[in-house]
Order: sequence, then structure tokens, then C-alpha cells
Amino acid sequence: MPKFKIWFPTEPFFDKFCKDRSDAGLLELARRMQMPAGNLKKVSKPGTLIRESTADAYAIRVGYHPSMIWPDWFDHEPEEGSNPKKRKPLSKGQDRIVYIDTTQPSDYNQ
Repeated sequence: MPKFKIWFPTEPFFDKFCKDRSDAGLLELARRMQMPAGNLKKVSKPGTLIRESTADAYAIRVGYHPSMIWPDWFDHEPEEGSNPKKRKPLSKGQDRIVYIDTTQPSDYNQ
């Protein structure tokens, strides 16, 4: 699967859901999100960036759409060279991988 290079800062997430970034505060948020507290501890430091997919998962786990936490959610573009639509030429004998959007109804991709 292609790796998009879209990153979001963790500060807006923690400012909204975990103002107390002590071990106890992170443990409480981890319980709410049903995930290991160590995962949150790794990204709780100011200046930390998380991938778009992680930001999306964290927002959903607390019952929000990511755009409610990161207002510029729809403004981000993948970094140059990470867009799967701009494919490099295939080497001789290499198969092309087709990516299907599984979030849409099955007849949408045809």
C-alpha cells in the first residue's frame, strides 16, 4: 500500500482530550480510547507529529471526526512523490498494483 506523507501535530489532540499529560492523565485517556497507555506516551511530547491514519484513528476512538480536532484536516496534500496517482514506470516483468477504495460501495470502483 502506498505511504502518504501527511503528518499532523499531536498538540491539538492532547490540548482537547488530555490537558494533564502525566502518567495518570495518559492512562485515563488510554482507557477511554481502549489502547495501551505507552502508545499515547510516545506521542504526547510537544512537537510530535503523527501520520494521517494515526490521527484519524485517534480522533475516531474519542468519538470525533479528525477535522474537529485539526481544522486544516482537508487542506493537507501528500508530499511530493508520495501520491500513488503519479506512478513511476514499471520495470520489465513487474506487475502493476491496483488500489481499490474499500470505504465506498463495491459498484463505486468500477
